[in-house]
Amino acid sequence: AVAWISGYLTALFLIGFIIATPIYIFLYMLIHGGRSLRDSALAAAATTLAIWLTFVLLFRYPLYPGVLFGGY
Repeated sequence: AVAWISGYLTALFLIGFIIATPIYIFLYMLIHGGRSLRDSALAAAATTLAIWLTFVLLFRYPLYPGVLFGGY
């Protein structure tokens, strides 16, 4: 569990929220959830889309882009 959180936080720092989140959800559902590739991909895409719509479009709050993509 600690390795998953550490990996997610490292990816979040390096590549940003919008890229790290679907990767984390996809891999976690695939490996630990025992879900199919299709289900994992759909859940990752739907969750990321909902987060993006809520924060970026609705609240107009920029999500962290990561240090590799011009982070703060």
